[in-house]
Amino acid sequence: MWLAEPARRDGFARWGFKEVRFGATEATLFHWLYPHAKFVIVSRHPYDCYRSLSDSGWPIYYRYPDVRVSSAALFARYWNGLALSWSELPAGFPCFHIKYEDLISGKVDFRKLESWLGLEIREDVALSASVGGTAKRPQLSWHERLIIAREAAAGMHAMGYSK
Repeated sequence: MWLAEPARRDGFARWGFKEVRFGATEATLFHWLYPHAKFVIVSRHPYDCYRSLSDSGWPIYYRYPDVRVSSAALFARYWNGLALSWSELPAGFPCFHIKYEDLISGKVDFRKLESWLGLEIREDVALSASVGGTAKRPQLSWHERLIIAREAAAGMHAMGYSK
């Protein structure tokens, strides 16, 4: 199939990819195409996510190339929609949620994830890679936090984040 064949050709029995703009709709489609697929959802607190993205200087798109995310409010609405989509998956959908903050602070049960995925995870290797580095400010301004908290409240609650 589309992604599996190149992986097999290169000697891999499994394959995967990372995509930050996909939500549950896309996961449902991929699950239909690949019924044995499993989904690891890594969420990040919207304050830190927005700070990193806005400080990076990279253009942020809701839909490339015509709809740009140009404010904290637009970003928060976009983040909220993705977060809520994941919370609306039917029971039994093969997904495993990890908060980015838990991942980098060593609070993820890698043995549980390893068992669920059916493969060995060497977290010491995975976590040794440098991550981030785009955020320049130590935190968002009070008004950016207020806007994001208001616009993304439902998604924050669904993903287990507090304001």
